[in-house]
Amino acid sequence: MKTVQQHLRELDTDWLLREYLFEHPIEYGLPAFRGLSVSQIEARFAERLRSFIEHLKGLGIKDSPDGPTGIIFACRRMDLLESGSIDYVLIYAEEALREGLMAPTYAYDFSEQAELMGFLVADNEFTQRNIYGLMADVLYEASFFGFDEEYRDEALNYFNRAIEDLDEDRTMTSGEPIEMFQSNYYAESEKEGSEERILRTDAERAVMKYNEYCRNKELEQILLQLGDRTGVIEALRRMSDSGPAGLTSEEIGKEISAYRKNLR
Repeated sequence: MKTVQQHLRELDTDWLLREYLFEHPIEYGLPAFRGLSVSQIEARFAERLRSFIEHLKGLGIKDSPDGPTGIIFACRRMDLLESGSIDYVLIYAEEALREGLMAPTYAYDFSEQAELMGFLVADNEFTQRNIYGLMADVLYEASFFGFDEEYRDEALNYFNRAIEDLDEDRTMTSGEPIEMFQSNYYAESEKEGSEERILRTDAERAVMKYNEYCRNKELEQILLQLGDRTGVIEALRRMSDSGPAGLTSEEIGKEISAYRKNLR
């Protein structure tokens, strides 16, 4: 697997710019663009984005503070309003090897640019087929708090304060949006007939099952790439398929450790 930075250096920049602007169109009405023509806005934005890409290409890679190696991959997903979309998610290699298909996936919008450049990109066929879409998403997330990360510390401080408020149980409104959503959701559900509620529930479950299937399909390929050893994958499959009656977390950890030692 190659790093995000390696892919960024090898991909066609013009193509990547077109993909980025297709996925994240310019907001022409921003105050900063007032008085400029459409062509001037597009030229200015493209120039800034090119400069940002060059900055990322030359950035020194920083190891993840959490230790494990991050891997980004693409997978199909859908929701009830849209089908055929693609999700780009992050996993950590050690968690994937330890937990198999039950390993959690993460967003990477809070990752530092220097850390993000060091993440690996899965060699899955689907991921590589959508590599420009993935890298456009990386550019978007890397610049989410400013091209120079100028707003990142402020956002992290706000985020950490919100967590502290939750921990101390003194936040006023953290639960109110959820309660409001639940209230509105169930109020709308009450208006539906019983058959309509059943169909909606079935549709929601089908979407969740489809998304889980697509994620696991790609994750299984990554596990093969990580170990490239059928013994590790078979052990993981036994745990994932058998559930509580299969291997325990401790047993799976021992199997993986023993197998990896034999590879040296």
